[in-house]
Amino acid sequence: MDKGLIASLLVQEEGQTFECKRALKKPSEVLETLCAFANTDGGLFVYGIADEKHFTGEKRLIGINEAPDHSDELLKIISRNFVPPLPAIKHGYVDIVNATGQPDRLLIVKIGSSTTVHSLSTGHTYIRRGRQNNILTHEQSLRLQYEKGSITFETEPARGVKVNHLNQKLAEEFMANNKSQEKGLLKFFLKNGLADEDKGNILLNNAAVLLFTENPSIALKRKCGITISHYFGTEPSRSAKPNFRRPPFTIEGPLLSQIENAFKYVAENALPLKLEGATFKRIKIPEFVLQEAITNAVIHRDYSIQNHIQIRIFDDRIEVESPGWFSGFVSPETILEDRFARNPIIERTLRKMPNPPNLDIGEGVDRMFKEMHKKNLYSPLYLPRRFTPHAVCVMLFNEEKTTYWDSVEKYLLEHPAITNREFCGMVGIDTLKASELFKKWTKQQLLEKVGTSKRNRAYRKPTEKKPNQTDLLGNLF
Repeated sequence: MDKGLIASLLVQEEGQTFECKRALKKPSEVLETLCAFANTDGGLFVYGIADEKHFTGEKRLIGINEAPDHSDELLKIISRNFVPPLPAIKHGYVDIVNATGQPDRLLIVKIGSSTTVHSLSTGHTYIRRGRQNNILTHEQSLRLQYEKGSITFETEPARGVKVNHLNQKLAEEFMANNKSQEKGLLKFFLKNGLADEDKGNILLNNAAVLLFTENPSIALKRKCGITISHYFGTEPSRSAKPNFRRPPFTIEGPLLSQIENAFKYVAENALPLKLEGATFKRIKIPEFVLQEAITNAVIHRDYSIQNHIQIRIFDDRIEVESPGWFSGFVSPETILEDRFARNPIIERTLRKMPNPPNLDIGEGVDRMFKEMHKKNLYSPLYLPRRFTPHAVCVMLFNEEKTTYWDSVEKYLLEHPAITNREFCGMVGIDTLKASELFKKWTKQQLLEKVGTSKRNRAYRKPTEKKPNQTDLLGNLF
């Protein structure tokens, strides 16, 4: 009996990634939770622990022997009641002494977050929101499939768009750059994933329209351009008079020209001079970082969402926001490790253009961080999902790192949060100076406050990391 594991399970709060039930709960009713876990962030389900509303402490250890057939039945019906089937789940038994003093066991089922959307055989689809399993409508389920990348807008046929609607010069340059031997543009597009054959007819897909028509927004009847808003100061004006340097404008056209034109404006207009002492100094975000942020927004956005990419330019930073949350397993915390291409056809085609704006997947983001570090600028900040639930937003600070920031970052790699006292002791500054720095970093969203009173206040990175359930379970799986 692993007393440490059992103690850990008893103090876990039911929520987004954890639920426990007595074994009296019917296995068919447990499936909703497993479905919701798979469609959201993954999670652990424990059979044999009672709800803390009814019992406390070790009295919650009821065990599975009160309904001995339910645990076996649950494992059997998991394999045949999901469409599509769940990816490989893990399960294990933990020996306990139950509340009556008898030897017993718990069943623990671990469900990973899936890159596809799973429904029960009844046709119902669930996601997890806190402690609740929410059933999705058909439209919501479809939206989730787009978000996860299990279906893609780029591969859908572009109804009503013909080959003569394409920018012929751009298409021919693309063919020539790839040394095509095909005589017809449609056959070349077919071989390169930009068209599909249906009953003998070759039909362009949405990727071809986005990449090669004069104005994809018109051809597809949706917002798929880049809107640029350029502000005076560091925040949008909350008064009746906007603080725009110029009225917001939208860049449209083939995706490559969108990237080129947006980058040209940002590079030429976004980096104002900054007065330092008696001289003006231009602190410049590396051009590669600007281009990569814009290119990634164009390549990886969710084109099924009716919205433009947003570029917001302030005196101290540039924000690039693209519709659709990260697909696959990518998150702000794993942006440098995980890889998932929502629009692989668009990504591949842009990389095969005469002057490609993008590197191989993953290389560009890693280089963004390295280039900012070389200039002693803050690393690119990808905002957590609670700030932009339906978009990915990266903030590029046009400002050299404040002294001591590297020390704070290093400390937070090994600790969940940092207090004023810990910071002062670490770098040797007074409390007032430390408070000023924390206030600055919090305003920039580089840090967020933890704790409601000054006495217990600390600061942490604004992440959404979930509890490490692998550590919780040790070697059980």
